[in-house]
Amino acid sequence: MRSLLIILLLVPACLLSAQDKKQIDILAADAMSGNAQLGVRKLLGNVKMRQGDVIMDCDSAYFYTKRNAVDAFGNVHIIQGDSLDIYADSLKYNGDEKVADLYDNVKLVEPRMTLTTKRLTYNMLTKQAKYAQGGHVVGSDMDLVSKRGYYYSESRMAYFRDSVVVVGTEYELDADTLGYNIDTETSYFFGPTNIRTAKNTIYCESGWYATKTGK
Repeated sequence: MRSLLIILLLVPACLLSAQDKKQIDILAADAMSGNAQLGVRKLLGNVKMRQGDVIMDCDSAYFYTKRNAVDAFGNVHIIQGDSLDIYADSLKYNGDEKVADLYDNVKLVEPRMTLTTKRLTYNMLTKQAKYAQGGHVVGSDMDLVSKRGYYYSESRMAYFRDSVVVVGTEYELDADTLGYNIDTETSYFFGPTNIRTAKNTIYCESGWYATKTGK
């Protein structure tokens, strides 16, 4: 009886795991070729693919059916839901882990923020993005550059590390580590930070600054 109970408890978790690893579907392509035994399909022209709520467009791609993975090239465009768009020159996508590595001219666009970088890793499940080769973020009231960055789409929080420089409409700051809430437009300081406004120069190592109110 106890063994049966354990099996029954494990079944929902197994079903959930299987549902999470959905096969990537090909929606469109001008031309298609490949080797069924090797599990490789070559897609050319106006390629469109889908996995769950994620749509991927590109000029050409190799679809590895056995690995449920994609290498995409040219005008790569990822759409997740109705509020996130990512563009790049090329993409490596693991469909089982739902992790995308994007390369060259990468641009992540949300309603109140645009991030550009050379390389970006984005997790479709956790909706987390990260870069480590320099990034540039433009928001409604700020322009930011940093060497490393992490963005959490669901919480709307971003964290920036190494040589962080921010230019706002009424202030400038440089910091070692900075958190930023996209919706409230509030910066959080974690380490040596210099803030300069028309009236004040402030040094701090912990605190926050609300750009909407100036506090």
